[in-house]
Amino acid sequence: MPGPLFGAAGALGALAAVLSLRERTVPPTINLDDQDPRIGLDIVTGRPRGGPYTAALANAFGFDGHNTCLVLPP
Repeated sequence: MPGPLFGAAGALGALAAVLSLRERTVPPTINLDDQDPRIGLDIVTGRPRGGPYTAALANAFGFDGHNTCLVLPP
Protein backbone atom coordinates (compact mmCIF):
# COMPACT_ATOMS: atom_id res chain seq x y z
CA MET A 1 0.00 0.00 0.00
CA PRO A 2 1.45 3.37 -0.94
CA GLY A 3 1.43 6.26 1.48
CA PRO A 4 -0.46 9.53 0.88
CA LEU A 5 -0.45 10.30 -2.84
CA PHE A 6 -2.65 13.42 -2.72
CA GLY A 7 -3.14 14.48 -6.38
CA ALA A 8 -1.78 11.22 -7.78
CA ALA A 9 -4.23 8.99 -5.87
CA GLY A 10 -6.92 9.18 -8.54
CA ALA A 11 -4.45 8.37 -11.31
CA LEU A 12 -3.12 5.37 -9.39
CA GLY A 13 -6.66 4.11 -8.79
CA ALA A 14 -7.48 4.45 -12.50
CA LEU A 15 -4.26 2.61 -13.39
CA ALA A 16 -5.15 -0.22 -11.00
CA ALA A 17 -8.59 -0.48 -12.63
CA VAL A 18 -7.08 -0.58 -16.13
CA LEU A 19 -4.62 -3.30 -15.09
CA SER A 20 -7.43 -5.29 -13.46
CA LEU A 21 -9.40 -5.19 -16.71
CA ARG A 22 -6.37 -6.14 -18.77
CA GLU A 23 -5.54 -9.08 -16.51
CA ARG A 24 -9.24 -9.95 -15.94
CA THR A 25 -8.53 -10.08 -12.22
CA VAL A 26 -9.91 -8.32 -9.15
CA PRO A 27 -7.31 -7.60 -6.46
CA PRO A 28 -8.25 -8.48 -2.87
CA THR A 29 -9.42 -5.99 -0.26
CA ILE A 30 -6.59 -5.59 2.24
CA ASN A 31 -6.90 -5.52 6.03
CA LEU A 32 -10.31 -7.23 6.09
CA ASP A 33 -10.11 -9.89 8.78
CA ASP A 34 -13.72 -10.39 9.84
CA GLN A 35 -16.65 -9.87 7.51
CA ASP A 36 -20.18 -9.77 8.87
CA PRO A 37 -22.02 -12.59 7.05
CA ARG A 38 -25.33 -10.75 7.48
CA ILE A 39 -24.19 -8.08 5.02
CA GLY A 40 -24.18 -10.54 2.13
CA LEU A 41 -21.50 -8.88 -0.01
CA ASP A 42 -19.11 -10.91 -2.14
CA ILE A 43 -15.83 -9.26 -1.12
CA VAL A 44 -12.55 -10.50 -2.61
CA THR A 45 -10.09 -11.31 0.19
CA GLY A 46 -6.86 -13.26 0.37
CA ARG A 47 -5.98 -13.92 -3.27
CA PRO A 48 -7.00 -12.07 -6.45
CA ARG A 49 -10.04 -13.46 -8.26
CA GLY A 50 -10.32 -13.90 -12.01
CA GLY A 51 -13.46 -13.66 -14.07
CA PRO A 52 -15.14 -12.32 -17.19
CA TYR A 53 -15.26 -8.68 -16.11
CA THR A 54 -16.61 -6.19 -18.64
CA ALA A 55 -16.01 -2.84 -16.93
CA ALA A 56 -14.28 -1.24 -13.97
CA LEU A 57 -15.14 1.71 -11.74
CA ALA A 58 -12.41 3.95 -10.29
CA ASN A 59 -13.41 6.39 -7.54
CA ALA A 60 -11.37 9.39 -6.40
CA PHE A 61 -12.25 11.50 -3.37
CA GLY A 62 -10.47 14.80 -2.79
CA PHE A 63 -10.48 17.68 -0.38
CA ASP A 64 -13.40 20.16 -0.25
CA GLY A 65 -15.82 17.67 -1.83
CA HIS A 66 -13.98 17.21 -5.13
CA ASN A 67 -15.04 13.70 -6.08
CA THR A 68 -15.09 11.80 -9.34
CA CYS A 69 -15.94 8.36 -10.70
CA LEU A 70 -14.43 6.95 -13.87
CA VAL A 71 -16.14 4.04 -15.64
CA LEU A 72 -13.67 2.09 -17.76
CA PRO A 73 -14.93 -0.19 -20.53
CA PRO A 74 -12.95 -3.28 -21.55
